[in-house]
Amino acid sequence: MNAGSCVLKGLRIYFSRVVPIAIVRVIAMIAGLMASSFGLKNVIARAQEALALTPEQIVNPDILKEAVRNLSPDQLISLIKTPALWFVIVVNIIISIWAQAGVLLAIYPNDKANTQEGPRTLAKVLIAATGLFFPLLVLDVSYAVVTGVGFLVLVIPGIWLLVKYCLAPLLLVVEDQSSFGALGRSSELVAGNWFGVFGGLLVISLITLVPMFALPRLFGTMGAVAANLFFSPLYSCCMLAVLESLRGPKDSVSPA
Repeated sequence: MNAGSCVLKGLRIYFSRVVPIAIVRVIAMIAGLMASSFGLKNVIARAQEALALTPEQIVNPDILKEAVRNLSPDQLISLIKTPALWFVIVVNIIISIWAQAGVLLAIYPNDKANTQEGPRTLAKVLIAATGLFFPLLVLDVSYAVVTGVGFLVLVIPGIWLLVKYCLAPLLLVVEDQSSFGALGRSSELVAGNWFGVFGGLLVISLITLVPMFALPRLFGTMGAVAANLFFSPLYSCCMLAVLESLRGPKDSVSPA
């Protein structure tokens, strides 16, 4: 498996499916902003009251940081327990998983259940993303727990497990696997190719994940938009190329 060819193939997949990918990401960004705006108004009002700050002071990072440090444990717990804060967190997790499902379906549009109908339309991608929510939630939580335990025990087992199960989210869509079936199938595909997959994952992560976290810090809102529309889905496209290289040419979605 060649990491460079997987990145190039990932780029071709991205640009061949750029419209549905962009629509899924834009819907997720708008929904996330609306939920955050609604919830954070209440959080800020509660924080302003607890911290005894003026509206001008509450938006000053240095003043806010100092005020939070001076909170008593009871005040801090009360602030953390604010329902609006948890509303923002939970809703954004839901939106994030739906968007992840939508991107996976957008980049691999072949519907296993309806092979005669051709690739999924945009409307079917958006609807199917809702149906994929719970399997993907179970998979993401299981993946996080398993790799998290590996990292807590020793770093090396965590890295080994991270690579071993890295293809599982795509396998929910590509092979219509169950949550735990996808983990097992990912392990099967990676077996014997671990170092190749690790090298590919490292290169893909450097090209996609580093800019995804760096751009918002460097360019603010515009950087965050670029990260969400391009680098985040590009990671999934490149990982699909990795998966295809392990499975062979069967069911390839890459443009010629």
